[in-house]
Amino acid sequence: MPSSSRGVRRASAVLALAPAVLPPSGAAALTAAALVGRSAPAGAQQPAATGVVSGRVVERGTNTPLGSVQVYVVGGNQSALTNDNGTFRITGVLAGTVEVRARRLGYALTALRATVVAGAPVTLNFTLDRSQAQSLSEIVVTATGAEQAARETGNQVARITPDQQPLPAITSGSELLEGKAAGVVITQSGGASGSGARVRIRGGNSLSNSNEPLLIIDGVRVNSDPNSSSLDVGGQYPSRINDLKPEDIENVEILKGPAATGLYGTQAANGVIQVTTKRGVRGRTQYTAFAEGGALDNPYTFPLNTVGFGTTSTGAVTGSCYLQSLADGSCVKQDSLQSFQPLNDPRTTPFRVGNRQRYGASAAGGGDRATYYLSGDYEDEKGVYQNSGIRRINLRTNATAQLRSNLDLTANLGYLNLNNPRPQNDNNDQGFLGGGLLGSTQYDTLRQGYLRAGPAILDGITTVQTGDRLTGGSTLNYRPLTWLRFVGQAGLDIFNRDDQYLAPYGLLTLFDPDRAQGQRNRNEYRIATYTGNASAIATRTLPGDVTSTTTVGLQYQRDRTDGTQSVGYNILPGTGTLSTTNSRFAVAEDQIETRLFGALASEQIGFRDRVFVTGSVRGDNNSAFGQNVGFITYPSANASWVLSDESFFPKLAALNSFRLRAAIGKSGQRPQQLAALRYFNPVAVSVTGNDVPGFTIGNLGNTNLRPEITTEGEVGFDAGLFDRRVDLQVTYFGRRTRDQLVAVPIAPSVGTGPDAPTRTQNIGTVTNKGLEVGLTTTFVRQRTVGFDITWNFATLANHVYSLRDTTPIIFGFNSVQQHRTGYPAGSYFQVPFTYNDANHDGIITPDEVHLAADGRVQYLGNPLPRRTLSVQPALTLGPNSLVRLQALVDYRGGWKQFNGTEIYRCLFGICPELSQKGSSLFDQARAIASNDYGDYAGYVEKGDFVKLRELSASIALPRPLLFGKASNGTLTFAGRNLLTSTKYSGLDPEANGAAQQNWSQFDFLSQPPVRLFSVRLSYNY
Repeated sequence: MPSSSRGVRRASAVLALAPAVLPPSGAAALTAAALVGRSAPAGAQQPAATGVVSGRVVERGTNTPLGSVQVYVVGGNQSALTNDNGTFRITGVLAGTVEVRARRLGYALTALRATVVAGAPVTLNFTLDRSQAQSLSEIVVTATGAEQAARETGNQVARITPDQQPLPAITSGSELLEGKAAGVVITQSGGASGSGARVRIRGGNSLSNSNEPLLIIDGVRVNSDPNSSSLDVGGQYPSRINDLKPEDIENVEILKGPAATGLYGTQAANGVIQVTTKRGVRGRTQYTAFAEGGALDNPYTFPLNTVGFGTTSTGAVTGSCYLQSLADGSCVKQDSLQSFQPLNDPRTTPFRVGNRQRYGASAAGGGDRATYYLSGDYEDEKGVYQNSGIRRINLRTNATAQLRSNLDLTANLGYLNLNNPRPQNDNNDQGFLGGGLLGSTQYDTLRQGYLRAGPAILDGITTVQTGDRLTGGSTLNYRPLTWLRFVGQAGLDIFNRDDQYLAPYGLLTLFDPDRAQGQRNRNEYRIATYTGNASAIATRTLPGDVTSTTTVGLQYQRDRTDGTQSVGYNILPGTGTLSTTNSRFAVAEDQIETRLFGALASEQIGFRDRVFVTGSVRGDNNSAFGQNVGFITYPSANASWVLSDESFFPKLAALNSFRLRAAIGKSGQRPQQLAALRYFNPVAVSVTGNDVPGFTIGNLGNTNLRPEITTEGEVGFDAGLFDRRVDLQVTYFGRRTRDQLVAVPIAPSVGTGPDAPTRTQNIGTVTNKGLEVGLTTTFVRQRTVGFDITWNFATLANHVYSLRDTTPIIFGFNSVQQHRTGYPAGSYFQVPFTYNDANHDGIITPDEVHLAADGRVQYLGNPLPRRTLSVQPALTLGPNSLVRLQALVDYRGGWKQFNGTEIYRCLFGICPELSQKGSSLFDQARAIASNDYGDYAGYVEKGDFVKLRELSASIALPRPLLFGKASNGTLTFAGRNLLTSTKYSGLDPEANGAAQQNWSQFDFLSQPPVRLFSVRLSYNY
């Protein structure tokens, strides 16, 4: 291939940041910076003779016509989109030999060469391969919103293209990502409808700040708050990532760390999830519609509350005849066990079989100059509790217009209406599970066997989140010259959220007098994110088969939260508003804002379309930085070498492609919004009997407070084997995060008072390293049978490398977790114990349990899995995939879960191991260590598990069952969370009473993920 045909290389670069002094209107005023570029050599003349290139694009294997494929002439402005018949026509192509490329997200880029003769049409027909896990020609989106082939970047990008078949088993955006990429761990922390998920990419970097990745939709950063509620129901919180609607997603790209996200700058250290929504197609409008119904149930049987009844030495009957009582003689004989569990009893259970329904439709079409995509979706889920559920209305419209041959505009707009009733649960005496698991050993008519009150009362508590969310953006692409391109993006994400709580007057009379009077909370928030990006990209072909792509850009971002919180008590009977409360009324208001300005530059050099080297740098200024901290720079570099394209590489039938890659980069994590600022809290002070205004120190501030800086390097290779029946990706990564942001206690002698007990400082370093393997294996590839398996495996080693003060940071449920130098962050520490049934009577007594002699706590395990593996088999049968069977199996190993539920059941004296003869000696010993010695080592348990996450079966409908002019239809049966295999003694090791909190991990009266069955009928027109 001659050097002139090497093509336009689109660099991965976008710059972001806006200084605190830049006004909000500054985003609109951003313009592209000067671009490094070089015009054509002097004297070069543009040929006047032109011709036409036309043809058709189909999918390999099925010969299905592909719409919305961009077909373009390399080195020129001429391009076209295929219509729904897969045809295209490009006019004004300069005469001579040209290279024409066809690309579409989800497919491998394909190039053909043609000789164009003036006035004579040329026909080119393309056949595109669906992108496999490792396709080197796969198209990925860069930080600037441009596109480039995967072979050009040295970092690994995980790509997820939603498969329509298992979607009925997926109820949220986080579930769409679960088990789909190596090194990406999604933890569904609860089973109540609308509960959130914790997302970790390559472990956790920060001890105190968020470890959640950035979420970007169509080039616009959006809110991805993992704990999106101001009202605490005991543990579970909604996550904004779950607002994503899977049916609207064209693909998801996951950039796993600073080696890939350096150009995203501050806040990108935890990785970036980049979502591209669907676009219109040129040609006849294509319609889709689906209807779905399903059922949810709680598959768990809860442990019995148990006590022993027996006879004392005086002949009296006691209900406290425990095993220890038998051993010490205070209970002579155990006559019976009394056991009850109101959560299991049909008379008293709060559970029901929930149900869900979803209806959706979309339309995609357009002409030569414009395309559009419209969709709408209604979802209504009644959860497994009477007062839980979620209702969502999603609307989306995307449009693309070719304003001129060298100017196009894309606009995206999404709207969400949300209503999410949430049950009180977890660490909460108003919760169902807490009331049942810590309840009575017998049924009673007053409390129905619950600790305080039964479901008939608890169902009357209302906790609900409602909201309206608008997410939109636009992208303008302008190509004034064949070698120069400008990209401008602007977008916003506005979420108006309303959190409400109501306990009516007289409802909670079985609790305490204060709560019996009733309580009303209402907290309203407006959470907004504004983004503006501008970049310029210059692409040149240089002598010696060398290409150069230079990118410069700017980014401005503004985050603003306005909130009002109000609460009142002693509600007028029969009412439920704040205006009818008459005691302890309080109101507060929040206004928090941060601004960011960034600038970037990137240069990529390519040689013979097989060697690519890219160097980049980004600088950020953020209003959350300390006053003495200016621009923070984040350099990065990566290299990619497609060895299999070299003439010296051995030509093996079994090895189709082989690429080496390496990348290194830095990214950051800004301080909390107010951590660097000194501010004061107003108080009323009594002077001579009169209240006068005063203040206390709210935060000391830190003028030198810097962002956490994460440096990551990765190396790996990609290989296509056996006629692409095997695609393999192997990556090793190592990262170090310094300048940890930690709230350090302040000595009372400083005089700050109780409102400012800590000051945020940069004091430590955390490391992560691991191996990631992605493997797609196609065992059968025939017209009537297909079978493939996708494997994703990863390891993780996390350590607190250093803390300025070697004193460990202690936190978590019952203070069992620590950040301690030399150990994984958030590790469990307790004093180990031993036990011995010396008299062999089957009963462990306190004198037979011995804590370690030195009394020192020891490391017991870490809260993040060290090993993860997901397996996704798919089987197709019949012509045109008449039947498709698909599953997802998820394994997580090498981690610990803290069983706080069983600790408190034994503390309440109702766990079976305290009363039931034949109980495990270990269970008896750990209960004694906890109850008698305050040591919880026995409850730090192995959390390893294997889950059948998803299972689906899809059947193509025969012609008689197609309505109207439907071209095809599908009936899908699906299930989620169908089976769990684990040695964990609790209900489910995945449940987390801390919801999506940073490092806290424990099971305490937590509702685990529920089981889902669904059926969907879908049609295409």
